[in-house]
Parts: sequence; C-alpha cells; structure tokens
Amino acid sequence: MQRYPVSILVQNSLDACPPSAPESEAAVTTEIVSRLELAKSPILIVGGGAARANWAEHVDPLIQALKIPFLVTGLGKGIADEMSPYYQGCYAGEGSWLRSAIGLVQEADCILWLGNYPSDFNTGIFTEKLDRCTIIDLQRFFVNIGATKYDARINHVLPKLIPALSSHYPLAQRTKQNPQVDQQLSLPASNKIEQDWLWSRLTSYLRPGDLVITETGTAQVGITATRFPSGCHGWTQSVYGSIGYAAGAAAGAAIAAKETGKYKRLVLVTGEGSLQLTVQAFSMLTRYRIVPVVFALNNYGYTIERYFRGWDAKYNDIPMWDYAALFKAFAPDVEPRVKGYKVTTAEELDELLSDGELCDSVVPQCVDMIMDPKDAPETMRTVFEGKNAM
Repeated sequence: MQRYPVSILVQNSLDACPPSAPESEAAVTTEIVSRLELAKSPILIVGGGAARANWAEHVDPLIQALKIPFLVTGLGKGIADEMSPYYQGCYAGEGSWLRSAIGLVQEADCILWLGNYPSDFNTGIFTEKLDRCTIIDLQRFFVNIGATKYDARINHVLPKLIPALSSHYPLAQRTKQNPQVDQQLSLPASNKIEQDWLWSRLTSYLRPGDLVITETGTAQVGITATRFPSGCHGWTQSVYGSIGYAAGAAAGAAIAAKETGKYKRLVLVTGEGSLQLTVQAFSMLTRYRIVPVVFALNNYGYTIERYFRGWDAKYNDIPMWDYAALFKAFAPDVEPRVKGYKVTTAEELDELLSDGELCDSVVPQCVDMIMDPKDAPETMRTVFEGKNAM
C-alpha cells in the first residue's frame, strides 16, 4: 500500500467554494454592523454547519470584536473558547444548557448565527422558539439577513466583518460583562455515577489541545454541560443520529492530528451500545500508535431509545461485554501496557479522573462506567418530558 503524507493533500487541495460577489460581501458587512449598532440585546450563536474548517479560526477574534454573549450548539462545541467571559452555554431549544440560554435567545433582538444546522438533536428535537426576523444566518454559500438572501460566503465575510466591528466606535466601546458560567460540583448523595454529575466532572479532566469525540445519543446531549478548556477541540454527529460514529471518527481525527503535528490527547466518550457497532476502530488506533482514553457509558442498553419508545423492550437491551478488557483484545502486542478500569461509584470515578496515568494518557485506556439505565442528562429529560406532554 502506497502512503502519502497529509501535506501533499493540503498543498494540492482545491477550493470547491466559488468566490462570492464583492459587492454582496460589502453589503452584508455593512448591514450586520448596522443591525448590531441598533440592537439592545444582540447575541452570537456558534453552530457546526457550513463546513466549519474554513471559518473556525475567525470565531474567537469575532467574539473579542463583538463583546456580546455567545452560545454554542451541540454541533458547534469545540469551535469557540468556552473559557471566554462572554460564553453563556449551549443552545438547543428546550434541551439547552444552561437553562438561562433559552431566555437569552428568546429575548435577543439580533442573533448572529454562524453555521446554523437545524437537525433534531442540535435543536432539542425541534423545540427552538425563534423570531426569524432577528437572525443573521451565515452559511457556506449564502448569508440570510431576515428575509433577504445574499450571495456571500461565511469564510469571506468574517475576515471583513471583524475589522469593521473593531473600527466601529460605538460597537468597539462595548464593555458589558456577562455572568460567569459556574459549575458547582460535589459527589452525588447516592454515590452513583449520575449523568449530571459526570458531565460537570469531566470539565476539570479535559486539557487544552484535547481532541474530544462524542457519540451521538446520551453522550452527545450530556457533553453540552462539559465546559471545554481553551484550545480543546470537539466533534460530534447530530445529523443522522447514526450510532457507532464516534469510534471511527476518533481514529480518523487522531490520525489526521498526528500527521499535521496537532495531536496531544484523544478522549473518546461513547455509549456501550454504540461502541459494539464500530469497536474495530480500536485496532486502527493501536496500529497508528494512538493512545486514547475511552469513557464507555455502560447503562445496560440504548437509554436514549428507551426515552423515545420502549422502556423495557428487549430490542433496547444489548449483550454485556468486558469493556475494560477491550484494549487487551485489540492490542495483544502491547497487552502488558494497556489498561482498563471498571468503576461503579462516583467516588471511584472521581478518584480515577485525578489519576496521573489516566490524565497523561501514556497507554491506551478504557473506563467502563456502570450507570443507571433510566438516568439521563437533565437537558434530555426536559426535552422528552415536554414531548410526551404534547
């Protein structure tokens, strides 16, 4: 098999996005500045659509220029710096974290939205309540401002918009600071590994530079309550709801990161049911000498499917595996060095998350976390309670 360095692909890549009309870009920039100047409660929402790779680098400078509250969506996590004083949580309709994010969006009179992708889990199963007239929607091939559509591209507009905002005196003088996102954390009284405790606890485990890949379903909803450190990158998939995505995506992301010199640590967060579909990706990880930390949510089946339909249905049960032993099976040549853990209490997991070897990720490790099959993140429970009441 012939192998080529990724640099060859980078140097010979084609820009498939045709240029937009310069007059449209100028008109969009002027209109956005004008609307922001008139707005009393503007906000920014960072989504994950619109082929984010070609505009993500402009997001943090845009936030600094705007000086307004911003939110991410589930697909948008890992793009913006969540340690910014302007960060106010993750917006997904009734599935938003923090709950205050809902009021922030509904009360906004101007919403600058980057890469909006209104799929099911990205919108709290379509529970958003938005005034479309307030939205400035920047996409890969167009920009919508209210009801007007412009021939302009997000990756062309943002580099022009940032200096326009910075040089515009009324906007540049904004000094309003926003309430800091505060996560109070203590062990659950039950000592069980409860969903809401878990996602807050992972905040202090993550490090700058981490690649965090989250599986669709319960993990994807829960991770919205994990505040990423500066420089932490995240990916998930909430377009088709195809479980099994995360293990393969983790292999691809980590290999690409190593070839481009950007790899630090890989953190894979997945459900045990999803992992059973694509666990062979572990073999690919060890083949390329990638040493991930895998957190497997072991809640005895498809919890999110139980919420949809069939609490006790057999088709939502899955056979039990020894997840802590998986790397021994997939990496027998490095078997003395791989590690696995099975934790059943919050106290055990809390101690493990402070363990130096797990934190430094010097060997492939898998953490099998035993959880209540009927427990779910608060945001997920809220969405389904609302849907069931309709």
